[in-house]
Amino acid sequence: DALIQIKKKSESFHEPTSPLDLGNSGTGLRLILGMVAGLGMKATFCGDSSLSSRPMSRVIDPLVDMGANIHSEQGMLPISLHASTLSDHFIYELPVASAQVKSCILLAGLASKRQVTIIEPVQTRDHTERMLQNFGAQILVQSEDGKNIISLDGRGSFLKAKDYHVVGDISSAAFLIVGCLISNSEQLTICDVGMNPSRIGILSVLKEMGAHIEITNSRIESGEPIADLVVLPSKLKGIHLKGPIIPNIIDEIPILAIAAAFADGETWIQDAIDEIAYQNMVVYNKEKAIVYNTIQLYRKDRISEMKYRIEEARIGEYKIGFKLVRGAYMEKEANRALEFGYDNPIQNSKKDTDEDYDEAIRLCFECRDVVSFCAGTHNEKSSLFLAQLIDESDVAVNDDRFWFAQLYGMSDNISYNLAAAGYNVAKYLPYGPIKGVLPYLSRRAQENSSVKGQASRELNLIQQEIKRRKLPK
Repeated sequence: DALIQIKKKSESFHEPTSPLDLGNSGTGLRLILGMVAGLGMKATFCGDSSLSSRPMSRVIDPLVDMGANIHSEQGMLPISLHASTLSDHFIYELPVASAQVKSCILLAGLASKRQVTIIEPVQTRDHTERMLQNFGAQILVQSEDGKNIISLDGRGSFLKAKDYHVVGDISSAAFLIVGCLISNSEQLTICDVGMNPSRIGILSVLKEMGAHIEITNSRIESGEPIADLVVLPSKLKGIHLKGPIIPNIIDEIPILAIAAAFADGETWIQDAIDEIAYQNMVVYNKEKAIVYNTIQLYRKDRISEMKYRIEEARIGEYKIGFKLVRGAYMEKEANRALEFGYDNPIQNSKKDTDEDYDEAIRLCFECRDVVSFCAGTHNEKSSLFLAQLIDESDVAVNDDRFWFAQLYGMSDNISYNLAAAGYNVAKYLPYGPIKGVLPYLSRRAQENSSVKGQASRELNLIQQEIKRRKLPK
């Protein structure tokens, strides 16, 4: 095994004489900002072009609330810390669960010998807590009202040097596991894999898909649970991924998609994709909406979901991006709910969908201080409703926060008239090989038989236009 030896220096940390270059290490920057802020030192941090374009407000904001004196370029590198004293008994509730933000605050409390309490909406990876406890830090973790509460007593924490065994990374092992499951190999044994409860959701998901994975030789190493995994090739089946397990498997979604491609049936991972989108909004939508998520209004719960996300954006001080659609898989989702015995998530009627769609437009427009949105619709009434909201307000018709969109080759009567009037309009294309795109368009028509009335009207308009363009003989 590779060994790294760290020896204690006779002198403590001292202020650097030149900027500390973190290269492309976002994790390194977030963690060291907490430690240096806690030490009360003066230091400047820089990095490569990629790191310099990544917002660091998620860690800067709580550190400033704690008393740190920090200057940055709109939350990005270069970042300068000046000598300051952090406050004691600091309590911070994470607007969005983040293990790195949590670790930054813990290191700030430890280095400053202060008491800090961090409240997570859901439990995130707890490697930092386990490691610090292993070295002697006084940390208490408890659950209250569904939230995870971590308390650190920096004054009572005295770290002691000891050997530390870095366990194998489950995310890295996941690629080997899936590779074996879909192969013709006899067996694969992976030794010394970390089995931290906040990380092993990938194993639960794969087992639900039918994977044969045996956990052997379970033990504790340096405060972390560890085991060996024995994997056999398996016949996998599609599943529906949703609910509390999503944060636990967020990094494994790409390799789970590979497993799903080799599984019988369909695997649904919409909740996970939604969560990835919203996490990226927290990071990249600080000044304006860059990341958008699609809201399918044929689902009953979308208005309440939108209100929740908008409130989260207000608390977290970032922008929300929505693309509003009625949706393309109504019958399919209803049949799936019936087959698997869960509540039908689909609206009771097209009228309910139409009402929620227009309500979503109204909600987004009223909350335009934090919301940008694209109304992806072929419905004339909904398009007119948004146009009227814009006309009756004090915003310009071409305000970049509001867009109309229709599929290329469809509803041109809506698109071109709106564009001619100065509104923002986009035509979007299904992408991919023809053999993949055409079945997609046919499937949309088949699965939305309940909304065929608008399609009939469009066909009639097309026929009228063809007739109008005919030249006299």
